Amino acid sequence: MNSDKTRSAGFLWVTGSSLLPVPLPPEQMQALLKGASPELVACDTSQRGWTQLTVTPKVAGAQWRFVSSVIEPTYTTHTGPELVATAGYPRLYSESVAIVS
Repeated sequence: MNSDKTRSAGFLWVTGSSLLPVPLPPEQMQALLKGASPELVACDTSQRGWTQLTVTPKVAGAQWRFVSSVIEPTYTTHTGPELVATAGYPRLYSESVAIVS
């Protein structure tokens, strides 16, 4: 989230509901969400899961954990991308590459 074009005011990590169906194909939904909110960095409506946050005084990070099923009692998980922001440098990173300025 930007207070203006040069300084970041903070970051907001959001996950959608794990059970609600997505009303549109994932690519179309992603395009609509990113179009409606230009600050949106990452969006994957094709999978369900949760976001694991790690917050310290120097680093804030979010890593997606996706599940194979939200209906079955047993499931497998896989790890999605991680986004990181460090204190004093208001940009999100993925694998040491800035993706938001």
